[in-house]
Amino acid sequence: MNSASSEPILEEPPQESDKSVHTSIPPKQTYVRSFQRKLRIVLEPVIEQCFRNLFFWETDDKQIGWLIRSFHSNILAIIFIVYWISHTVLHSYWLLWFIWIILGTIWLQHMVTGCCILTRIEQRLIGDKSCVLDPMMRLFQIPVTNENGKGLTIFLSTTFFFLQSLELYTRTVLNIQSFLYFLPHIVL
Repeated sequence: MNSASSEPILEEPPQESDKSVHTSIPPKQTYVRSFQRKLRIVLEPVIEQCFRNLFFWETDDKQIGWLIRSFHSNILAIIFIVYWISHTVLHSYWLLWFIWIILGTIWLQHMVTGCCILTRIEQRLIGDKSCVLDPMMRLFQIPVTNENGKGLTIFLSTTFFFLQSLELYTRTVLNIQSFLYFLPHIVL
């Protein structure tokens, strides 16, 4: 046998100037970010066109951005109001499932895209970098940065979706219809 053919072929180590080998972001994370970016590129024009059709009378981009921002902030308030009504006035079980579907859709959108699509559309149309959560970040003295906004968005959507899921689990699987269920069992 030829000794040259039986020896393994060794590759030379990468040179220091080779930028493709030395990256600070692991390849899997790069793939996730690439997927999120492609998904945002697809979703943003579709959602923006839906809002342009909804606000058909307005042609100015900045005004459409402000309408989307007011819609966005009002959606948050409406979810809390409907949740309160479902516990006090209506006592509606199906309304809790409806809220769960809405919160799940919001949470899934935040997790899959890595941001809020409505916020990105608002910022692009208005031409600023503020978001719906900026007043809350200022209230709690959290530095208003893009990273803090994304983190707080994902944290809040995950928390509210988890709590709503927990409530539906206790009502459906454990058959606990009210938290007053625990009061007779508490010994003072």
